[in-house]
Amino acid sequence: MRSWWILLVIIITIVFFSHSETVPNGYDNDAVSIALNAECIRQTGQDEYGVKSPLFFRSLDDYKAPLYFYLTSALFSITGPKLYAMKIFSMVLGFLSLVIFLLWLKKDPEIAPVLSSERFVFWLFLFALAPWFLVTQRIPQEASLGFVFSSLQILFAYEMIKNKSFLGSLGHGLLVGIGVYAYHNQKILFFGQYLILFVLLFWFKNERCKIKFFLVSLMMAIFIASPFLWDLLHERNMIERYSNLKSSTNPVFWLVKSFLNYFRHFNLSNFFIRGDLNLRHHHGFGGMLPLTLLPFFLVGVVHGARKLINRESIFWGYAFLLLLFSFVPGA
Repeated sequence: MRSWWILLVIIITIVFFSHSETVPNGYDNDAVSIALNAECIRQTGQDEYGVKSPLFFRSLDDYKAPLYFYLTSALFSITGPKLYAMKIFSMVLGFLSLVIFLLWLKKDPEIAPVLSSERFVFWLFLFALAPWFLVTQRIPQEASLGFVFSSLQILFAYEMIKNKSFLGSLGHGLLVGIGVYAYHNQKILFFGQYLILFVLLFWFKNERCKIKFFLVSLMMAIFIASPFLWDLLHERNMIERYSNLKSSTNPVFWLVKSFLNYFRHFNLSNFFIRGDLNLRHHHGFGGMLPLTLLPFFLVGVVHGARKLINRESIFWGYAFLLLLFSFVPGA
């Protein structure tokens, strides 16, 4: 089986980094704006508007999370201001998120036995080579960091919940806190993560002894994210970002539309046939995932729902609810 894993890593690596100059061909406005601000930070310590070391970057009438900008600025110190260097960096982040995902799967005793079968290797091979993932991870944007932080948060949540590890709690809180500076959906997930964890404590009454681990994670996350929370309450850059995205100032209309948009995500056509029509989020042909993954997707959803409803596993309940909540920022 070891040879299969080596072969899989080689194939994924080749596909991830082949034809990187032409797939996708060109760069969008966000990539150029990020490059401009990263180079401004490198040379002057200020963004394009003259703000020194900003907590959030104003970019194309939007407010973007800062971590990708500062990492790109550090990258430009080595490569110079090159968009292609940003593309390679995003590809490395995408590859890293897959590696972290594999590490988590190998740790779980319920899944680990399946990892020894060739069928799972083939399934993972299909998932890793999904056109949507390959293309979006080649676009220089902060979304690449979002995948990395989501994978790491689940990995440390596993240590916190299943192994009752304070180190896992600290790691989970650290990653949730830093995540708010990585990608805009992580800001919403910051609140969703702990809402889910504490709701689960009421559902899984026999797991309430784990509340101390959740509190350690929460305190660490609040400490790390305190500048973001201050901005949320005072500067309101995050609120302004979402206000700019609203099509109406009527809060009732906006909530109803967001509610409907949320459930539109759970369309099999969106996942497996047509995909997202916004080419900033999609490769332009087919669904977000290959249709061959539909049976595995359905089995995974049923598995997570069963573990939650039957109170069999608080971790799988967390993973299942986090999957459902992860569509909220896009709504």
